[in-house]
Amino acid sequence: MDKLPAPAKPRQPPAGSGKGAAEGLALVMIVALINPSACRSHGAEIAHALAGSSPRVRLVISDSEDDVDALIRSIMTQRTELLVVVGGDGTLLNLLTRFHAAGHLAAVPPLLVLPAGDINTTAKALVGQRRPEVLGPRILHAWTRGVRRLHRMPVLRLAIDGQADRVGVTVSLGAVARTHRDYEESSRKGAPAVAELLMKLALQQLAGERFRRIPGPFELDDGFLDMPSISAGVVSPLPGFLIGIRPFPGVRTVSRDGFHATFSDLGAYATQASMIALVRGHMPAGARVHHGVHHRLSWMSDESTDVVAIDGEMVTVPPRTRVIIEQAGHVRVVVWRAMPVSRPTEDAAESV
Repeated sequence: MDKLPAPAKPRQPPAGSGKGAAEGLALVMIVALINPSACRSHGAEIAHALAGSSPRVRLVISDSEDDVDALIRSIMTQRTELLVVVGGDGTLLNLLTRFHAAGHLAAVPPLLVLPAGDINTTAKALVGQRRPEVLGPRILHAWTRGVRRLHRMPVLRLAIDGQADRVGVTVSLGAVARTHRDYEESSRKGAPAVAELLMKLALQQLAGERFRRIPGPFELDDGFLDMPSISAGVVSPLPGFLIGIRPFPGVRTVSRDGFHATFSDLGAYATQASMIALVRGHMPAGARVHHGVHHRLSWMSDESTDVVAIDGEMVTVPPRTRVIIEQAGHVRVVVWRAMPVSRPTEDAAESV
């Protein structure tokens, strides 16, 4: 009778590593962080759909910073091959900021960002707009079978003197941030206040203060911005927010290094009407537009209090305060939606 082959010996851990380290490396998990405050009534349905998509999925349902910090510590000791973020832009902002504060931004696992909040700019750019309970299981099904498309995306650090750093994806300033603040304040007051704001937008009746310029000079990378002031601006590695609208360039791909920066200076008499004219492709007299891919922008605020927005969070800028927006590092993100490429290797698939 033939002898049965001897069982294969288990893989030995590398020299110098203990049993705990070997066990940690053997544990490969897909972790899903679900923000119940963002998902609201859909949270249970999303959790059920993700849990049923793979036996390796571990669910963390919380909006507590302590729980996020505990999750980060566990990721540092266990091998996590994918981190699913279910929420809005603010959920991703909080996660990246906590990784940065812990000194582990470079160790963020590949991210799958699903749209489940009020503002889902990042998720929509990367995976589309379908419901997360439908989109999530499909992407995880493909992932567990080796079908993976990853993009190395820059993330931004917003640093304001006297405040903790924030790390996110999209920062807006000037009229863009102030109008977003108006909408946020109206949302807290209820539907009638939102309707009133939308009516003012439609009738071009927003106060001119919303469009006042941020005075320079602006330090840009190793030089200075070729504009004396900024009326409105957006910086982000994501595709352009004004695709196909003159005079803004039709940026359609996610940057691999640096961030797309679009700034406009509408002149001393900027109004909502002049901003709308610019968006429609008509350059008001004295207006200027700057677009480029950069790594750092900084300026000193003037004597008035202002705001900037990072991934939907409003951040107050006190008078005479230094503001810095710069590339903080990179994270790998799952791309599910089709995006055109500007050169053959722009969005090539990457292996984990």
